[in-house]
Amino acid sequence: MTEAIEFFKSARPTTPYEKLKLRNTTLNKQALAMDEELKQSRLLDQKKNEFISIASHELKTPLTSIMAFTKLALKTGATGDSAKTQRYLEKIDHQVSKLHLLIQQLLDISKIESGKLDFHMQDQGWNGYMQELFPVLEHLVPSHRLLWQPCLTEVQVRMDALRIEQVLTNLVGNAAKYSNPDTQIDIDCSSDADNLTICVRDQGIGISPENMSSIFEKYFRDQTVAGKYSGFGMGLYITSGIIKEHNGTIRAEKNEPAGSAFTFTLPRLKVAMPA
Repeated sequence: MTEAIEFFKSARPTTPYEKLKLRNTTLNKQALAMDEELKQSRLLDQKKNEFISIASHELKTPLTSIMAFTKLALKTGATGDSAKTQRYLEKIDHQVSKLHLLIQQLLDISKIESGKLDFHMQDQGWNGYMQELFPVLEHLVPSHRLLWQPCLTEVQVRMDALRIEQVLTNLVGNAAKYSNPDTQIDIDCSSDADNLTICVRDQGIGISPENMSSIFEKYFRDQTVAGKYSGFGMGLYITSGIIKEHNGTIRAEKNEPAGSAFTFTLPRLKVAMPA
């Protein structure tokens, strides 16, 4: 019976009617596939146009501030008011840093797309790494209480220190952006025989269930909060790309009782046992 079924499956049409029917079926499948490709292409174009509009606005805002504060600094500098000049220069420095970050994100997106995002991997102990990085992260979110839980024992991983700093800066920065001032942000560490696991938790607005699977996609922005919070919507896409290049995983979930939790893993270095 099985041989007979396989025979009829593989048998070619013998009559003109069967040939025409097969041809029409093939054309219908091709038309459906082309229609789906066209829909995806239009959706991608729409997202690209939205991204260009957002990017233009995000880049214009710090540039406008830089121009305004530069003029104010020049005026106060001429009058000899050094205190005011210093404040204006600090504001300019802040906006320049913001502009640099936005441009870096655009460059990283391009490199991820072309597969040319560069990495400089080195063996690193996680607790030692975080001990140096933690003051930088605290400075990043002075309005929040940032707590770091070290691993019980030192865990060795192979990673690009600057790229993982980029990951943590993005996750901690997002946690602060979407939560109220003076709330707590936790960075927890755990490990097993294979992986180091890092979790960044906040007490903010959280992520809607329908968006949970989309937040790491390119050009994605939650429309319910897009008008209130600035950003490209590209940080998590870049973060995901960096973690994947480290052969790790990343996921988002609801934090209890409120907020979001972003968890990523990095493979542990296998320590050779002495003979």
